[in-house]
Amino acid sequence: MKKALNRDLGLIDRRGFIALGSAACAFGGCRSWPFGFAGEPRLRLGVMTDIHLTWNVDEPGSYERIEKVLRFYRDRNVDGVVIAGDIADWGFVGQLVEFAELWRKVFPDDRAPDGHRVERLFVGGNHDLEGPYEAFQWKGKSILEQKDQFIKTVGMDKAWEKAFGEKYEPIWMKHVKGYAFTGAHWGCEKGLKDFLAAHRGEIDPNLPYFHVQHPHPLGTVFQGVFSAGSWEYDRGAAMKALGDFPNAIAISGHTHIPLSDERGIWQGSFTSVNAASLSYVWHVAGFENGNPGKRVSQMEEINPWPWKDPDRGHHLMYFEVFDDRIEIERLEAFHLERVGENWTVPTAAAERPYEYKARSRDFPPPEFPAGAVVTVSKPFAGKNRRGEATQQVEVSFPTASAGRSRAYAYEVKVEVETADGWKDHLVKRVFSPTYHKALAVESKTANCLFAAGELPKGPFRFAVTPLSSFATRGRTLY
Repeated sequence: MKKALNRDLGLIDRRGFIALGSAACAFGGCRSWPFGFAGEPRLRLGVMTDIHLTWNVDEPGSYERIEKVLRFYRDRNVDGVVIAGDIADWGFVGQLVEFAELWRKVFPDDRAPDGHRVERLFVGGNHDLEGPYEAFQWKGKSILEQKDQFIKTVGMDKAWEKAFGEKYEPIWMKHVKGYAFTGAHWGCEKGLKDFLAAHRGEIDPNLPYFHVQHPHPLGTVFQGVFSAGSWEYDRGAAMKALGDFPNAIAISGHTHIPLSDERGIWQGSFTSVNAASLSYVWHVAGFENGNPGKRVSQMEEINPWPWKDPDRGHHLMYFEVFDDRIEIERLEAFHLERVGENWTVPTAAAERPYEYKARSRDFPPPEFPAGAVVTVSKPFAGKNRRGEATQQVEVSFPTASAGRSRAYAYEVKVEVETADGWKDHLVKRVFSPTYHKALAVESKTANCLFAAGELPKGPFRFAVTPLSSFATRGRTLY
């Protein structure tokens, strides 16, 4: 009880995590919570997606990482494990089978060490049902030529039964301790509305109900990041189906966007949650140390592709369901530490602290620490991302985590002095270098590189502004 109170009142527990008390203010807007904090959770869930089990020698640690996370869930005494698709990286039957063997190694006969059942709440993603997508060599020939091993060749029904010993159903329903779960395999979301109409009586409207699918429900998380017609979203099926269930919580993956991105939770007619990826995280475009677009970047890419960084972001979630709220813990598997404060979702459907439009407008910005200064180097001999020799200038500054949110990125402007005041000459955006990693290993400094030739001849200055993932802006340093 003491440990729970320490956590929920925003004190720091033995691992240095600040939980519900600060999270309610930082991420949900400060308010008085109408419930108490005592009691054990009614339901514990491990939640992950896009595990991409692979045999590729260039991607070491796949088996070890998956087993490590399954053991973590076992030690957290979970009642079920959600996987929102892309279990097999290449869409090979053997990869699905080998994941099932890992599962049985940790949860033999689907049981925890104390004997209670741990429910498998898995769906297939595009890599499972349509993969592979790569053309590299495996055992002397392209994997694209090894069609006899594809799940799509054998048939998902036969592959699923071979791996897990259960009948494959395009859309399934299961119950765990009275809580309803549905899952739609890749491409099957369009049948969800009719399925729910037929099974509505099996969903308790007084309890949270969980739905699992691979693509994000259209119109929910990451608004403005992807176009409405992109394959990152379904085609609106979940919105049409789940809009009738205000107690629904949709869990999806596919985009690999880190759990540290606060746009990954949405509330409207239901709740939608991005589960990121256990295999690797992906970064949205438009940033100098990511994908800058048409401009040749002066900076190396964080989390470079392919697999140069062994700590390139392996994200997972852990849910605790109480009578009055759901605590969603966001973790990174390399350290098993948090990448952000808990998302705390009230079970009362009338409460919507993560309503997207208001949160995107009012999200607290990150701030530089007191006394922070920007430093600018003299030009030096460097190389741009193409490897071309370039005279460069480095702008350096402390990371901005002094406010009520973690720094996501920085806007770095070059401003020129004119008779009418300072005007923009060039604007770059850079990710905070470890924004996708555990809070415990966050970098203390960040930087942005410019080619000397990008800078104006006359008087100019640099302006650095910290940004949240919703692009709310902290105080600018010059």
